[in-house]
Amino acid sequence: MISRSELLDRIISRIDPAEWIELEDDEHMFPVNEFNRSVLLRLYEFEPADGEASIEDVELLRTMLESYLEEQLPEKPEAHRFIIASCLGLTFVLREPMHPVESTGIRSFVRDGAATYFCPIKNDSVTCGMCACLPMSDWDALTERSVEAYAQEHGDVAARIARAAFDAGLLEIGMVDVDKLTFHESVRAICESNSCGAYNKTWACPPAVGDLHACREQCLAFTHMQVASCAYMLDDEFDFEGMARCVKDFEHKFELFGSAVRDIVPESLILSNEGCSRCVNCTWPDAPCRFPDKMHPAIEGYGFIVSELAMLSNVRYSNGPRTVTFFGAVLY
Repeated sequence: MISRSELLDRIISRIDPAEWIELEDDEHMFPVNEFNRSVLLRLYEFEPADGEASIEDVELLRTMLESYLEEQLPEKPEAHRFIIASCLGLTFVLREPMHPVESTGIRSFVRDGAATYFCPIKNDSVTCGMCACLPMSDWDALTERSVEAYAQEHGDVAARIARAAFDAGLLEIGMVDVDKLTFHESVRAICESNSCGAYNKTWACPPAVGDLHACREQCLAFTHMQVASCAYMLDDEFDFEGMARCVKDFEHKFELFGSAVRDIVPESLILSNEGCSRCVNCTWPDAPCRFPDKMHPAIEGYGFIVSELAMLSNVRYSNGPRTVTFFGAVLY
């Protein structure tokens, strides 16, 4: 066995210090794609938690990757070293899939500071077997049980919305009693202080969404509220680049969810943890929203405390150390 820290040191040592410096340059000349480059740069800064890997597995994967690249990428032998380092780091140090999660449709389930991945292209090969992913059929079975339980407790429409959340890649969804909602002036005051920089800048945030009384009346016109979340792993608490990637991914998933929800319940209000960043320059206040059917107002802009909604819906607010969790809600 070998510790994750020692393995990481070995991976890093296979790339010269001068090469690391050049890799940090966006104009680098190495024959490595952006995915592998980003993985390598993460590894260079990563501090792994305790844990070990099998030396035999590490060497087996390295050998198989060498054979695969010699066959599939013979014209770029200089790239092989970087690709192998990236794959070994993902599998045994970061414990993440060897494929880009976004482009392959991999789903992640984050709990207690650890992620489980479900892959639609998982197969029985030895190489694939070493990857951190489980087959997508495991995700389907897990979520189907949740949807069936949801249908029994909350009815068909709520279950269809839960199914839409899971299909979009969201993690959890829970029901809130609308009568228990609290609309906090203190949260709106934070909005008005413009700490996030979005106040009076977008249709998704105050004052465009209306005053707190108007927001309250709009929400209480509905009879149901479901809160959905998605959690992500970070390299550490200062992983700001990772945080930015998570925000972008959550926006994409919640857009898929919102589109499906509007097909199920056209008369609905969909709120998102991150508001709306679809347009570089929002039309507020000079012209109507360009995409009113796709714009999700900020959940905080309606005076909600997200941790309070999480408690009411029995959805986890925190999913462990080195994680970040985003929330959204649908009222109908």
